[in-house]
Amino acid sequence: MPQQHARKNPFDALAPYYDWEHADYDVDVPLYQDFARRTGGPILELACGSGRLMAPLLELGERVVGIDSSGPMLERARQVLGSAGLLRRAALHEADVCRFTIDERFRLAIVGLDSFGLLLTIDDQLAALRCIYQHLMPGGLLILDLSNGNGRGAEPTDELVLQYEGRHPATGLPLSKWTARSTDHGEQVDHYTYFYDEVGEDRVVHRSTVRLDLRYYGRFELELLLQQADFVPEAFYGSYDLAPFAAGCERLIAVAARAER
Repeated sequence: MPQQHARKNPFDALAPYYDWEHADYDVDVPLYQDFARRTGGPILELACGSGRLMAPLLELGERVVGIDSSGPMLERARQVLGSAGLLRRAALHEADVCRFTIDERFRLAIVGLDSFGLLLTIDDQLAALRCIYQHLMPGGLLILDLSNGNGRGAEPTDELVLQYEGRHPATGLPLSKWTARSTDHGEQVDHYTYFYDEVGEDRVVHRSTVRLDLRYYGRFELELLLQQADFVPEAFYGSYDLAPFAAGCERLIAVAARAER
């Protein structure tokens, strides 16, 4: 995941729970596989986390390189990809997505599932896009998947919801996730606090707390950022089945190509 500055990386603390929440989330996988078939490899995934998207792309036979700022998340990715026998075509790098350097060029770059929203400032957003640009081959594609910020503002400014219930992946004990959200619409930032409550064998609730900030974007804001970084936007989609983007869509998915200066 991108590094959130001025405090400890929240994804170090999220790493033990991430697959518990996301292992069965695969609605976006066919989109990336289809684009991978279009472009071929190698493929670069920014904020690769525990390898959720890397695995199905590696299964296509392509080389995939993942970058993440969280060592614990990358360790989980090594375990997942190693268990599946996929590490041979993979590479994992611990780095900040705003300032990484790899001696390799890619045909496709991916920033999935709102990860670009972890970049809260314009300076960081443009730094990441320009860094990705430098690592793409001429004509290479970038895919950004974000929630649709155009529709924001109607929901409550603050809320607390029970987001997930299940069993702890390691202990098998009951585990739940509560999410508290506070939104600053002026800054276009959601401030999240995640509470992971595990019922121990002693029937005492043990709580882990993680805080995370996430920026949301409008369609034209995102287009201007891409153009400022010398990308040529090809299309904006509103869903993983590539429906045209519209105001009421849940997702804001941008596909942009590296332009030659």
